[in-house]
Amino acid sequence: MKILLTNDDGIESEGLTVLASALKKAGHDVFVVAPDRNNSAVSHKINMRDPLHCYDRSSEFGYAAYALTGSPADCVMFALSTLSIAPDLVLSGINNGMNLGSDCMYSGTVGAAQEGAQNNLPAIALSANYHCDRAFFEKAAAVVLEHLCEWYAYARQTRGALNVNLPVKGEIKGVRLCRTAKHEYNARFDRNEDGSYNFHLSNDKLKVEQSEDNDYYLFHQGYVTVTPLLLDMTDHLLLKAWKS
Repeated sequence: MKILLTNDDGIESEGLTVLASALKKAGHDVFVVAPDRNNSAVSHKINMRDPLHCYDRSSEFGYAAYALTGSPADCVMFALSTLSIAPDLVLSGINNGMNLGSDCMYSGTVGAAQEGAQNNLPAIALSANYHCDRAFFEKAAAVVLEHLCEWYAYARQTRGALNVNLPVKGEIKGVRLCRTAKHEYNARFDRNEDGSYNFHLSNDKLKVEQSEDNDYYLFHQGYVTVTPLLLDMTDHLLLKAWKS
């Protein structure tokens, strides 16, 4: 399979390099186009103002690899339009940290996958626990390879991207198809001496939707969570009610 691989942690991140090597070893045709630095929490941002620079770093990694001075979504757009890569599948990750529930609104990992879906390609966002070391990423990559054909089939049917979270720091009990949870963050702005502010976002949730069928609950029970996401943000039920 021809796979375009990107992420939001940057081209040198261990989650991406481990997955790229595993995919190549399994016989897939891998093309990496990823940000040249960390771009976490940029969502589906695209760069419309600053010039972008692309650097061929294939010789360093042993597979086709390009670093772009842009966002994760920029990387997918650039790969498809300028590098003329025509993949069968877009993979984004493996992210260093989960993208559960409301995280999907902010995640550059999910944003890149959604850009693939926007271009009518099957696309999957992949995320693991926070602060994984190489062994955990290798475990995550093995799970991805085990289920890749199955998830590819799901992604081809999804009207958006597939969002997958891998709880590799514990025993994996199985895979569950589920919906996203809604949760709130402990967010604050700390004022500096010069009058500016630093933003802090804690993953110690103040409020988490209590339901056994959502990704947040199932992930923390040890299940790989698989959720189809939509590109269409229309509330069709409400729209239908208004029209009637």
